[in-house]
Amino acid sequence: PAAAVISAYSIVSFRREKDFLKYPMIAGAILFAASNLYLYFHVEKFIEPFGAAIGTETRREYLSRKLLNSPYPAYEFINENLPRTAKILLIGERRGFYCKRDYVSIEVFSAGQNPVVEWANSSKDAAGFREKLVHNGFTHVLYNYKEGERLRGYGIFNFSANGERVWQEFLSKTPRIFDFNAVYVYKLANF
Repeated sequence: PAAAVISAYSIVSFRREKDFLKYPMIAGAILFAASNLYLYFHVEKFIEPFGAAIGTETRREYLSRKLLNSPYPAYEFINENLPRTAKILLIGERRGFYCKRDYVSIEVFSAGQNPVVEWANSSKDAAGFREKLVHNGFTHVLYNYKEGERLRGYGIFNFSANGERVWQEFLSKTPRIFDFNAVYVYKLANF
């Protein structure tokens, strides 16, 4: 509100100014507007929202192209094919906004240990690990391999030797029902 009052006062005062002050003020306003427009479109060229906004590109195309290691196609699959009672564990992926099913994402910056790592480390084999996931209410796992590899440096996959073996066995022996661009959805059990 204060800025609006100041702006209104400036516009009214501007109309009363002498000609020698009016033209430099107009030039300054034009330069200010031009620089703001330049900066706006400079930033927008990285985001490129206009195709999706005006309908020349679908939401799926835009999100698949612009999100780094995009999980959007997997969420589309989940939303269209999994029952409403499904509960998905997101591994190597924190962005669950477009997932319309119940999900849990492992926080990269949390102070505690990653429960997936704890469960894998303490399991005898992939069947035991899968059983722990099912016991905790999960019906499916979404694993974003590329994003997980990108986040590996944050220590989210600090498996023991046994845990790494169990994790790899889980990935190879669990039914994969979706695979696109290294984003996988695994089915844990019949429900």
